[in-house]
Amino acid sequence: MTASPKNEFCLWIVPPRSGKVKKFRFSLRLILASLLVLVTGMGVFTFVTGDYSRLQIIRLKNYITVRRLIAERESLQNHNVTLTSKVEDLTSERVAQQSREAEIEKKLGELATIVKSAPFKEVLEGDNTPVRAVDKSKGVGGAELDCGGLSSLRCSALMLGKNFVPGASELGRPTLSIEPGALSLNGKADLLQSLNHYIEMLKVMPFGSPVKADVTSGFGYRLSPFHRGIRMHEGVDFSMGYGSPIRTTADGVVKDVVRDPTYGLRVDIAHTSGLMTRYAHLSAAKVTEGQAIARGEVIGLVGSSGRSTGPHLHYEVLFQGNPKDPVRFIELADKLARAVKFN
Repeated sequence: MTASPKNEFCLWIVPPRSGKVKKFRFSLRLILASLLVLVTGMGVFTFVTGDYSRLQIIRLKNYITVRRLIAERESLQNHNVTLTSKVEDLTSERVAQQSREAEIEKKLGELATIVKSAPFKEVLEGDNTPVRAVDKSKGVGGAELDCGGLSSLRCSALMLGKNFVPGASELGRPTLSIEPGALSLNGKADLLQSLNHYIEMLKVMPFGSPVKADVTSGFGYRLSPFHRGIRMHEGVDFSMGYGSPIRTTADGVVKDVVRDPTYGLRVDIAHTSGLMTRYAHLSAAKVTEGQAIARGEVIGLVGSSGRSTGPHLHYEVLFQGNPKDPVRFIELADKLARAVKFN
C-alpha cells in the first residue's frame, strides 16, 4: 500500500485467487462522518436499549407492586368480611344480652313484688326461755301437746325441728339461698334460671306474718293456760282486737274451713309438697274450701272461738303434718328483703 494524498485514505483489497485488486478511497471527512454516525448510532442504541431495560424493570416493579396491592386488597376484603361477621356476632350478642338483662330486670321486679307482698315482716317475741309462762289476760289458745314432762320423745322431736325451714330436697324444688346479696346481678350465668326458681318457690313458701301484732305465746314448751303442767304449743298466738283482718302468707288453695272444740273456726291453706298454714280461733272466714288465693289476701277475721282466753290469732305452719316454728318463716320475709336488697 502506498501513501495517499493529503486528507485521503486508500484501501486495496487483493483477492487471493483472481489477483484483481480492488481499490477503495476514503476522505478524512467521510471517515470522520462515518465515525460520528457510528458513535451516534451506538449511543442511540445504547440509550434505547438502556431505556428499554429501565422501562422493563419499572414495568416489573409496577407489576410486583400491583400484585402486592391486589393481594393486600383481597386480604383487606377478607379481613373486612371477618370483621363484619364479628360485628354482626357482637351485635347479636349485645341484643341477646340486652334481652337477658331486660328479662332479669323483669324477674327481679317479680321477685320484688313477691317479697313485698308479705303481709307483715316484723314479729316481736319477748320471752325466749325454754319454758314460757303465759299471760292469760292476753288472747292465747291453740293446740297443745301433753308432753308428760320435758323428756317426751314427741315433744323433743318437735323442738329439734324448731328452726326448720324446708329446702330444695323437702319441697322438690331448687335450693333456696337467702344470704344477703345472693341475687346480685354479678352472679352466675344461670342467674335467670335461678330467679325463675326463686320466684316459683317463693310463691308457695309462707313468709311474713299474717297480722301485725306481737307474739303473746310462742312455739314450743309453755306452762299451759288451760291445764296444769308443761305443754307443747304447736304454733304462735298473736293478741289482737276482735274482727281484725288476717292475711294469708303464701299462694295456695283453701283446704279446710271448719270448726272444732280446740281451734274454733279455723282455715287451713295448702301450699305445696305437704306445706300448709293454719289460722285458728277466727270470728269469721272470708274464703271457702277449694278457693285459690294469693299471698296477702284476707282469709278471715280475728276472734276467740274454740279454746281461747280472748281475741287472738293462732297461726301454725305444718310440713308433712308436723308443726314447725312459724317465727322462722315470719323472719324469712326480712331475710329475703335484705337478700334481694329491697331494704
